[in-house]
Amino acid sequence: MNRYKATQEWLNTLLGDGQLPSNVVAIGFNLYDKGQDSWTMEMVGTGRFSLDDDSWLSDEIIDFGTRQYPLVWEQASDWKTILAEAVLHLKEYLDHGKHAHCLKTVAGVGVGFADGDIEILYTSPQRENG
Repeated sequence: MNRYKATQEWLNTLLGDGQLPSNVVAIGFNLYDKGQDSWTMEMVGTGRFSLDDDSWLSDEIIDFGTRQYPLVWEQASDWKTILAEAVLHLKEYLDHGKHAHCLKTVAGVGVGFADGDIEILYTSPQRENG
């Protein structure tokens, strides 16, 4: 299965009812290098969002069960390639995914490695609450 299709199916399952909890202000996708060409991604909902402060991602209020059941794949690549592909796949989902409308109800959506910078994929400026 190609990576986008796997990401799409994972997100469709997570967002199955097409709604997020009302207290979720932003969505973050955390990437992890598990070693030996193994990678994972989690989706978390946060209680705040800021374009100026990446620490918003640490204000997690829900992990949608993805801490226990993350998206997992094997790929011989460096972290920069993994991040670039995650950005590409998530942007594609935000543009055409079954539940893209659900993700666009929040102030922002970002992706990054847990100890790195966050790349913002979507913002709704009127909802920012830094």
